[in-house]
Amino acid sequence: MFRKLNYIEQWGSDIKRIKSFCLSYGLKEPIIKETGDFVSVEIYREDSHSTGNVLESTTEMPEKFNTLSNQELIVLKAIINRGRITTKEVEQILEIKEKKAREILKKMTDEGLMVRKSKGKNTYYEIPYIK
Repeated sequence: MFRKLNYIEQWGSDIKRIKSFCLSYGLKEPIIKETGDFVSVEIYREDSHSTGNVLESTTEMPEKFNTLSNQELIVLKAIINRGRITTKEVEQILEIKEKKAREILKKMTDEGLMVRKSKGKNTYYEIPYIK
């Protein structure tokens, strides 16, 4: 029915877009469950106590935070909401290739805005200023 009404292009084509949209706003990835003929979707919202300031949870605010690009701010907001982030998640959030995601993460790490944890496929990034 949704296809005939032009609400969707094809089954499943917008699931990636929904996930990417949520991640780009620093929200948790939605949970989509299919049971028989039904599909349920759980979409998380921002903390109701949040003022929307990307850096509101920081105990120290380095001057470098004032000169970040929009992509870097999105990455920081995602880390604040999740506690940490992976290269793959940055790719999804920003809708960029792996090489560009790694460049952004390396630059932010080199500037001391976040730290790299673990190695290989288990690598993730955290902000040391967050309690």
